[in-house]
Amino acid sequence: MSASEWLQFFEELGACRVLNVCLSGGEPFIRDDLRELLSSIVQHHMRFTILSNGSLITNDVAAFIAATGRCDQVQISLDGSCAAIHDTFRGAGSFDGAVRGVRTLQRHGVPVSVRLTVHRRNVNDLEAAADFVLNVLHIPAMGTNAASHLGSCAERERDIALTVEDRRRAMQSLLHIRQK
Repeated sequence: MSASEWLQFFEELGACRVLNVCLSGGEPFIRDDLRELLSSIVQHHMRFTILSNGSLITNDVAAFIAATGRCDQVQISLDGSCAAIHDTFRGAGSFDGAVRGVRTLQRHGVPVSVRLTVHRRNVNDLEAAADFVLNVLHIPAMGTNAASHLGSCAERERDIALTVEDRRRAMQSLLHIRQK
C-alpha cells in the first residue's frame, strides 16, 4: 500500500481505539517512509511492534524508534547460533545483519526479542542458539515456531520441513532449554 493509504488506515484504527499495531512484511525497514508511518501510529495514540530480519536497522532509525516511546518491541528473526546455520535458511550475510540489528536496537534502549524458526537445518543447534541469544546477546527469552508450508518454506520444503524425528528432537531440546 502507498504511504497515504497506510496513513488513512492508521487514522481509522485510531478512531476505533485500537491500542497496538504490528508491522511485518516482507521487511518493514525496507520502506523509505517507515518514520512517517510510525509517526502516524504514535499520533493516533497506538503502540507498535515490528517484526524484522534486523539487517536494515541503522542507528538513526533505532534512535527514532526509541524517541517515539511507543515501541513495545522489535522482534528479530535469528535461526541459529552462527552464520553457518542461520544463513542456510535466511541467506548469506543475514546472521551478521540480524546480530548487528539487535545490538543497534539495544544501544538505543529499544526492547528487542528474538524468534527462531525451527527447521531441518537448525534442529540440532537449538541449545547453542538459545545460549547465544540469552548469554551473548543478553536477551532474556526467545520464542520459537516451526517452519510452515508458506513462502520460501513451501518452495524449499525438502530442505526445510521437519520430519517426525526432527520434531521429537526439537521438542526435547526446547524442553531441556526451558528447564535450564
